[in-house]
Amino acid sequence: IDTKAIIDILNKSNNGALLMNDTKELKYISSMLNKKSDVITADTKEHSKLYDKIMSCSKMTGYKVILNTTTLVAGVNINNPKITDIIVVGIKDIGTIKQYVARFRNLKKVNVHIFNNYKEDCEIYDIEWLSNQHMISAINLADSYNKESKKNIPFSPFGVNFSPLNIDTNVYYNKQESTYKADTIYVKSQTYKHYYNSRTFESFKVLLEEYFYNIELIYDLKIDEEIKEDKNSYKKELKELQEETIEQLEKHKDILVGYDEIKKNKRSYNLMEYQEVNNLSMEQVQKDYLKLGIHDLIFNNSLKSKIKLYSKYVLEDYFSTDMAWNIAFMGNRKRGGIFAKINTLIYRELKEEHPNIFKNDNTIEVRMYEWLTNEFKEGVSYTQEHLEILAESFRITFGDNWAFTSKKLSEILNQIYVVSSSQIKTVNPVETLFYRNIIPTALTNNKKTKINTIKSKIKLSDIKKELGCTSSNLSLDLSIKKRKSKLLNQLDDVEKKILLEGIF
Repeated sequence: IDTKAIIDILNKSNNGALLMNDTKELKYISSMLNKKSDVITADTKEHSKLYDKIMSCSKMTGYKVILNTTTLVAGVNINNPKITDIIVVGIKDIGTIKQYVARFRNLKKVNVHIFNNYKEDCEIYDIEWLSNQHMISAINLADSYNKESKKNIPFSPFGVNFSPLNIDTNVYYNKQESTYKADTIYVKSQTYKHYYNSRTFESFKVLLEEYFYNIELIYDLKIDEEIKEDKNSYKKELKELQEETIEQLEKHKDILVGYDEIKKNKRSYNLMEYQEVNNLSMEQVQKDYLKLGIHDLIFNNSLKSKIKLYSKYVLEDYFSTDMAWNIAFMGNRKRGGIFAKINTLIYRELKEEHPNIFKNDNTIEVRMYEWLTNEFKEGVSYTQEHLEILAESFRITFGDNWAFTSKKLSEILNQIYVVSSSQIKTVNPVETLFYRNIIPTALTNNKKTKINTIKSKIKLSDIKKELGCTSSNLSLDLSIKKRKSKLLNQLDDVEKKILLEGIF
């Protein structure tokens, strides 16, 4: 990104606007402007005076530049005929660009500057045709799922609506109709997103010409090294400050539970219960917020969404404050992996405690789980090549519409089992699919192969260990117990007799 070019455009503009999904970058650019500006994000909008002006009177009174994320793309009108330059960075969805420019009313003309990185080549399709092709594939996949899941089933499945795995996004299972359906909205949105992201410089211009006039292409903008160094230093300082702030807030995490509600002087039942158990009062917590400068710490470091997530884990998932804090502030991918393991553990325990609860459930997710747990036992070792072979066998079973990668298989195995890995020299060819309780003989060359070995099924203690919790911390136990009770309470009286009492 040519940050200097963006700063120059905004400084030379009469009034300007910048759309970009990078809060730190927006803050840096705002700090370099020679006119009054404000940064509006999901975390900061409630405290922004400019946002308040836009929402109350659709004006930018007192401000000449607005810098925002996509939180401000829809649902607002900004009456400011003085806007001369609108900048969009890192956005390739034509609809989003068009919608953002349309936020600014009463403009006779405006310069729209779009900064993006582009691929060197791309395939050209009619976008509607491509979307329809993907829709046909999703429908065919749903049909193949239905065909396979209803084999040898004398009547429609019923019981707890709960799946051990999440294996696909293009289709979903409709419990009421006991059938798989194509997720038409998701398929279409993903088609457009991937298509726009795969465009070249010239082909993106063609797409823009449907909505904009006088488009000029500018190649190879030079990155200003001084600005780059200054920006990196600024972002590093922001990151360090945020990390220090998180450590500071963690000391007061007991009063941060329900922060959003408390700030608005509202309380849900769960928050009332939490405060009563912990001898906290709304009045005292609000006084502590002011005394400790909590509002500024959260606002200035864009931590509102993290604190909200933390509160949810305590109030709705019944995690301890330590565990909830840990999960809320870990990376999205790692957090997703933790919840996938919890989900699979709950499924396994429910099935063990109530053998009939998933009786006659022949969904693809259940069949996938059963297939994997039958093939992969404790002591089984496998390589990337084995996963590729298995992925191909799934495709043969379910048809060409099945798109199940070895990477997805690996992710699922890691949410079911504790898996250890080691690197050894390239192994001899094997006749069977899996190595069982052996380490294969190594060849005498320098190539290495990653060997994964199943140690055991994921247990509650394994998840606690990953979260750094002590064995005496029972909040995860309580959370899982409550989740299972909630799932069982979905059953009506007749289903409970049949499924829980064993009358089948």
